[in-house]
Amino acid sequence: MSHKERHYKRYGDMSADSNNNKNTTMHVQSSGNIQEITSESEWDGLLSSASDRIVIVDIYADWCSPCKAFEKPFEDLASRYTSRTKIFRRANVDNKSLGRYFKDITGVPTILFFRGTSLVSKVTVVNMDEITEKVRSIN
Repeated sequence: MSHKERHYKRYGDMSADSNNNKNTTMHVQSSGNIQEITSESEWDGLLSSASDRIVIVDIYADWCSPCKAFEKPFEDLASRYTSRTKIFRRANVDNKSLGRYFKDITGVPTILFFRGTSLVSKVTVVNMDEITEKVRSIN
């Protein structure tokens, strides 16, 4: 079952066709103040260079209404908490070049928290209070 089908099963109506939203470019794109990871080399490079920094990745889909609603609050959170110890990024779940990173994603939006290359926490179907507390407390 595709991510889109799982989302439809979970949330119902979807507003756009994901076939028009496939991102296969290999450069970093920006959504507001947050850079988007678009390739395996970017993903791997970011995590390996982060060492003991916390990397917070918003996994989203263009067709996902809750993801769109979460975009601005996530940007606001990044504006408040981006520092020498925290890095914020986004990644599109429909980007086939990143598919191996999304095998355990069961719904979007999902927020992944990494310390260096280790996944330390995952929050699916985002509650802003929960995410804000997690960002504040994780070091």
